[in-house]
Amino acid sequence: MTGPVVETQSLSKRFGEPETLPALVVYARDGGLTAADREAIGRQLDAVQRELGSTLAGAPVGPVISDDGNAAEVIVPFAGTDENEITPYVPKLRALLSGENGMTVHVTGPAGVQADLKDALGAIDLMLLLVT
Repeated sequence: MTGPVVETQSLSKRFGEPETLPALVVYARDGGLTAADREAIGRQLDAVQRELGSTLAGAPVGPVISDDGNAAEVIVPFAGTDENEITPYVPKLRALLSGENGMTVHVTGPAGVQADLKDALGAIDLMLLLVT
């Protein structure tokens, strides 16, 4: 297998970057994030670092505020690429994050999607077992 993805992975290994399964956190508020929202995001990221730090490849990256100020993005880099080891931490991440006073927060990205798929497929497996 060749191509840009394989080349990128090869170059990443040369620079010694750890393998990660990142979660992408998106905060949003119609009309723009407020100063209080930005403070809440900071507190939540501190809690993520404190509570999940041993499972991370580094500190959360961000927040990066959108050009219109309505959203902020944060990358939470879980250490490793084993989905079975990492996905149990996604619900813990979601529990540490909360929208306050109209601000919303969503967790997606590779780690979030894998956790959601695992939950969905687990429900399907249970249904198949019951029906069978």
